[in-house]
Amino acid sequence: MKRTENTALLKAAILTMSFVQMGTNGIAPILAQIAAAFPEASAQTVQFLMTFPSIFCVIFTLGAALLSGKLPKKRIALAGLLLVAAAGIGACLIHGSLAVLFVWAAVLGIGIGMTAPVAPALISELFDGRERQTMLGWQNSAASVGSMLMTFLGGFFAAGGWWSGYLVYLLALPGFFLTIVGVPEKTQTVALTGAGICLKRVQRDE
Repeated sequence: MKRTENTALLKAAILTMSFVQMGTNGIAPILAQIAAAFPEASAQTVQFLMTFPSIFCVIFTLGAALLSGKLPKKRIALAGLLLVAAAGIGACLIHGSLAVLFVWAAVLGIGIGMTAPVAPALISELFDGRERQTMLGWQNSAASVGSMLMTFLGGFFAAGGWWSGYLVYLLALPGFFLTIVGVPEKTQTVALTGAGICLKRVQRDE
């Protein structure tokens, strides 16, 4: 490892921030309920709620890459994770129309786009050799675990009303708090990469 910060906290921060990388899956269990709540909308429009965030994810991944030359990766990740959580809380509280849900979907995509490339960038910068390869494998696994947790919890929370299913995005909060304490403020101001993460997400959703 290249730095001397608390390794356990750093690794935990990287892995938990990766939970939101495939966050569009979180509303999959409640799409049918959303369609029932808005019968005037077509099935394609409701399904588009899952793809719509990916558009913003791609755009803001590129934006995060530009910002990373001026701002610490830690701050970019914190902003992204906070937006993901805000999207979940906002959609749970304010959900009177599909248009409003699409606004929250855009906020979600912005948050994911800012967060997704930070984890692999931190691994590449702060770890060496076999440890780097191990962490990259764990990070990919964490993204898959996050997707599964969101899919499961989305259906569980929806028992209290379909809008409660959006609370799965509070899964961003462990990553937010661990990033505060575990990720160093000063890292190299090199451009992030990772737009491919979101591009693959778009292709899967299509």
